[in-house]
Amino acid sequence: MARSATHGLLTLNDRYGDRVAETRTSGEFTALIGNLKVEAVGGTTLYDRIGDAFGWLCLALGLGLVLASQTGDSTRRELS
Repeated sequence: MARSATHGLLTLNDRYGDRVAETRTSGEFTALIGNLKVEAVGGTTLYDRIGDAFGWLCLALGLGLVLASQTGDSTRRELS
């Protein structure tokens, strides 16, 4: 990840947040070159294991609730 501020530090961070390289910026064009390791192995988070399954499940349940509310009892009684 590269992060820059107009007047501050330009930094390169690896996937763990460790700073790999940095330099001060002065508002003019500043370049920073550094070596970032790109690891092919993913992490061990829940998202790595199930991917977008939770989002798809929420979408399916939401659509199911919308359809259930549309196909409900169409003859509603009025309270007097």
